Amino acid sequence: MEGVSVFELLCPVLSSNNLLLASPDAGVLQWAMPDGLMKRVIAMKLNETIAEARKRKGLTQEQLAQKLYVTRQAVSRWECGEVVPGIDMLKLIAITLEEPIVHLLDMPEHYCESCGMMLSPDEYGTDSDGAKTDHYCKWCFEQGKYTYETSMEAMIEDCAPRLAENTGMTNDEAVSLMGAVLPHLRRWSASFANGTRN
Repeated sequence: MEGVSVFELLCPVLSSNNLLLASPDAGVLQWAMPDGLMKRVIAMKLNETIAEARKRKGLTQEQLAQKLYVTRQAVSRWECGEVVPGIDMLKLIAITLEEPIVHLLDMPEHYCESCGMMLSPDEYGTDSDGAKTDHYCKWCFEQGKYTYETSMEAMIEDCAPRLAENTGMTNDEAVSLMGAVLPHLRRWSASFANGTRN
């Protein structure tokens, strides 16, 4: 379990602890995990990233707590991995620590820059010359083009219910998380920064 990123567990991803619910041929990957596993693993990595980001910012637990309007004990419990802050609190922590939420979530090395799914080499999309690219999954990007036109909002609307179902989050939490993560992905970052929100 050690070394598993939080982001791996918050997305429909390939993990040896998960069970395949739908085939890739359907164009949808869905994964489920045993009850309680997600929260334990999220706490394992998130506690480290919050503590590291807080220290880089030169804040004590008490100072961070004051900025977040929570108790010092709440910050301590997050950093000890006893509890996991909710999605909206994670967004506030990211803003307060001036740390992109994708850094707090410890995204894996290879993930799709369109949908956020963790990638293995057999799931890579292809560039215009047919070479594999580790920036996109084959369901989002083939031959140097996106396989379908969509907006970030439509991507979230499509993926959030599966994310919620497979992680135990509420749909609102899944929408909130994806809304915080997707703007940092390559497909969406330029349009989000320009205010067009494709």
